[in-house]
Amino acid sequence: MAHKKEMNENRPLPDSEGGQKVSEQAAVLVPDEQERTAIQSFLAADAVPTALQNLIEQYIVRKIDKDWHDPVILDRIRRAIVTQKIRYWNEKAKKPITYKGGYSVIAYLAYQFPVYYLQFASIFSELAAAGLLKKEMVIVDAGSGPGVVPLAVIDLMKRLHGCHATIHAIEQSEEHREAYRYLVEGYGKEVPAVTLTPPMNKDITKVKPEDLPVSIDLLVFSNVLNELHESSIQDRADLIRRWTSRLAPDGIILLIEPAERVASSALRKTTQMLAAAGLTVYSPCPDLWRSRCSCQDCWTFEERRSIRPTHLMEVLADDPEGYRYLNTDIKFSSAIIRMDKKTRTRFEPLSEKKYARFSHLASHENHRVSCAAMKMSADLGDPKNHVFLLCDGTSPVPVFAVLPAYHETEENRAIRTCGYGEGMVLQGVLVRQNRKTGAYNLLISKQSRAIPFQQDLEN
Repeated sequence: MAHKKEMNENRPLPDSEGGQKVSEQAAVLVPDEQERTAIQSFLAADAVPTALQNLIEQYIVRKIDKDWHDPVILDRIRRAIVTQKIRYWNEKAKKPITYKGGYSVIAYLAYQFPVYYLQFASIFSELAAAGLLKKEMVIVDAGSGPGVVPLAVIDLMKRLHGCHATIHAIEQSEEHREAYRYLVEGYGKEVPAVTLTPPMNKDITKVKPEDLPVSIDLLVFSNVLNELHESSIQDRADLIRRWTSRLAPDGIILLIEPAERVASSALRKTTQMLAAAGLTVYSPCPDLWRSRCSCQDCWTFEERRSIRPTHLMEVLADDPEGYRYLNTDIKFSSAIIRMDKKTRTRFEPLSEKKYARFSHLASHENHRVSCAAMKMSADLGDPKNHVFLLCDGTSPVPVFAVLPAYHETEENRAIRTCGYGEGMVLQGVLVRQNRKTGAYNLLISKQSRAIPFQQDLEN
């Protein structure tokens, strides 16, 4: 691991007209078979590496100058975890979680860090597999905390050869920056593929574009936008939009938020505002009809395999109320934003003669139609009835695909097997409205077909 003294050091200088001198487009990172296997093996463990767990435990001992196994210390960590959970879920209090005390950061490392770390590692590997990363890349992590994103990047870069990442972090909490310096610098010191700059001590809402490096390839806001309690959703979108002036022409912005309804819905509204400002939502939100999304309460999120508890988490959970200290579910909302108009799914403009817009479903009620949409949820139903949230970017109300188990066939099974954010054509589905909620259900029968976009939208 190499170091740089300042965030702006050794970067290209603005040209005389106020623009940026952007170097030639870097080569795309394409993992080979050996690298893909190594990454898949790493992720399949569903666990924070033992070396990183040990480093975190060493940091705790160094911070409190005591053995963390001490019952008194464990009780303090438990209380700090409960306090953070109460502040997060108590909407009436509306008090932001602060990280001013040592135990608040220790609680974060014990409870939130493991899920966030493995969550980002999974997302980063998907970005690489999709060809969205470069062999030489500049990463900016906004609101880095104790270094979740850099630590995950370090572990992935160990398994990728012939590439390099320079990571710039922004974090206003001194307690988090202290943990960052110990953990990230300690964990990355034997990884030459990663260069670290000292974390910038600044509130991200106060960071100006000129404070950032130019030609950013990956700009990350991981579980941080929802903590900007004094900023409106428009303020958050404006902040991101301003920072795009430092993004490489083919760079990407990765937004990740918790799966709970308020944070998830706010993320979707943020992406709508960014799209209205001229940016492109690469995924997961569709633009099938070349129209702006009008949904006012879009709650969509992904789910991944549960993680294995860390040793620290297991010890904390050895308590009569141990369930309070276990956090193993990976559920999150995310979006990838670009400036170059590229989207995950490429297709020709749809024809209203062939496909029904979701915004027009009222006129098709009790009739069978064909439509094109993205799958926006895991299975929300039960073994007897599979239910999935769909979106085509036009409906102001939720639309669900409903597949009764006894109607499943080879022709319609893709609705179950395709992934979150993947697109498909549904043929011969019956339109019904849920009068209580206003939502629409597309009922899939044995005569219906579900065709992934990859198999040719026009077939």
